[in-house]
Amino acid sequence: MNLKKSVWSVSWLILLVTILICAGPAAAQRLDGTISGTVKDPSGAVIPGASVTIINDQTGATRTMLTSDVGYYSVPNLLVGRYTVKIDVPGFAPYSRTNVQVQGAQVVEVTAELILAGNAQTIRVQDGADLVQTQTSQLTKSFDNRMVAELPTVAGQNTSVLNLAVYLPNTTTALGGTSGTGGSIGGLRGRQNSFSVDGVNNNDPSVTVVSQQVIPDAVQEFSLSTNQFSAEVGSAAGGQFNVVTKRGTNDFHGGAWLYNVNRNYRAKSNLADPANPKPRFDFNRTGGMLGGPVLRNRWFVFGAFEYQTQGREALGSTAPPAIRPPPVR
Repeated sequence: MNLKKSVWSVSWLILLVTILICAGPAAAQRLDGTISGTVKDPSGAVIPGASVTIINDQTGATRTMLTSDVGYYSVPNLLVGRYTVKIDVPGFAPYSRTNVQVQGAQVVEVTAELILAGNAQTIRVQDGADLVQTQTSQLTKSFDNRMVAELPTVAGQNTSVLNLAVYLPNTTTALGGTSGTGGSIGGLRGRQNSFSVDGVNNNDPSVTVVSQQVIPDAVQEFSLSTNQFSAEVGSAAGGQFNVVTKRGTNDFHGGAWLYNVNRNYRAKSNLADPANPKPRFDFNRTGGMLGGPVLRNRWFVFGAFEYQTQGREALGSTAPPAIRPPPVR
């Protein structure tokens, strides 16, 4: 009995060490957002050595750094979500900017102008990040989790969050006679696109199409980057499709869904015989998700599951002509 307990203890220890090793470098593989900006005094002069703290409102995770000699700071590899930026400099009033929304593959700017300390004043700004991005020519449009879940996409085997790209300018459906995924970006073929999930390459190794689809309701954000890409993207001439999945936070959250499409919702083709009934087409997606904290502000868990069924009318088949053996002479 003691030997069996020892084996179980060693097995659990190996499993725990494996999880910790795999979880350690995961953040470096992600393609997330960046908060950057400049800290200035009332005269507009930059302030070097200012302490900048970035706080994730959902998980409580914090990142702290000092501004450079020219008053500049940049905090990369931030998970998609809402943040608070706090700045502290001796002799100046504390500064706090809330509702800063970080989006995948984008740089959001938070430039702060401090005032001299007096009467225990604190500067609180609640309008989020600066509206104009001046650090990159890359064009990126993001769809948040609500838009991903509610905007219509093609039903059936072609259901994908990537289809949301057709809502953006300079994007059309795939050109006739061409292959690829994600449509035509800037007039290029779909094979010129590149795909990632949480920053991990999601391209099929044999041809440039998406390798694995993601459950739409488990997507936190979908973004499409075009124009001149930054260095970490740069592997596609068309568009960079980045899917960011949901994750656990300090609050328990989840949901369930059921989507149904059948012949009663569909109109007949203009080529169909009006006398014939509508052909069978039944497509269902059902699933659920759940996330929450394992250890508040430190460890979190999230999981999602979906089951799909599709039924269509039977297709007739024609028996091949019988092959007769040659006559025996």
